[in-house]
Amino acid sequence: MNKLDSSVILKLLREERAKQLDALRSELPALAENVTVHTSVDGIPKKIVTAGLKLRDKTGGKLYTVQAVGADSVILVDPTGQTVNVSDSQLESGFDLD
Repeated sequence: MNKLDSSVILKLLREERAKQLDALRSELPALAENVTVHTSVDGIPKKIVTAGLKLRDKTGGKLYTVQAVGADSVILVDPTGQTVNVSDSQLESGFDLD
């Protein structure tokens, strides 16, 4: 009989997390249809930026995730976990919705 040590527990947790992510990925197309990414401010359509939104850098093509939204800036996280503070003007000119 195998001992239940930390490596076995971590393996089980990773497997369960992978199953959860696979289930979520299969639901994403249906969820994306119900997400509104534009709103109207004074009759002008605007993009809504919220935490968790995926943005792609126009110049390098790097994918970022919005971590936090401030009054005039946004904190983005790249796939390696590095954070970048981006102003509203940089966000609008340098990034696209993914």
